[in-house]
Parts: sequence; structure tokens; C-alpha cells
Amino acid sequence: MAEAILARLLERGGLSPSSVRMGGPRAERLEQLRERYQIQTTTVNREAVQGADLVALTVKPQTLPEVLEGLKAEIPDQA
Repeated sequence: MAEAILARLLERGGLSPSSVRMGGPRAERLEQLRERYQIQTTTVNREAVQGADLVALTVKPQTLPEVLEGLKAEIPDQA
């Protein structure tokens, strides 16, 4: 799902690949996405959201509380 959203935003949403940072738990998958879309990737979600203007959380509902807890100090107020 995250890749489909990313692809659409890059194709039609006016996003530049250089402005996208994606975080996730699997380094191999992130490497595939980095190569395919020329985006920045990290396995550390806090790094992905630092300084972001927009944060999209594309996680399974059962993992959302844990992800939010780890990010709450990093997501800027204006994001």
C-alpha cells in the first residue's frame, strides 16, 4: 500500500523524489524502493520524519500505537 501511494504521489502529485524520506523495518525492501524511486530511506522512523513538512504513516492498525509512541517527539507541530 505504501508503495502504491508513493508511486502515485511521485507520478501525479508533484512530489520530487529528493523530497521524500521513507522509513520502515526491512532494509532490503527499503533498498528496492530507494533504487526504484530515487528516494531517501532509513530503518529508523525518527530519521524519516525529522524536519518533515508532511508525514504519512502507512502502517498496519495494530502497529500504529507503537509507531506513534516512537515518533511523537519527532513530528513537527506543523506536519
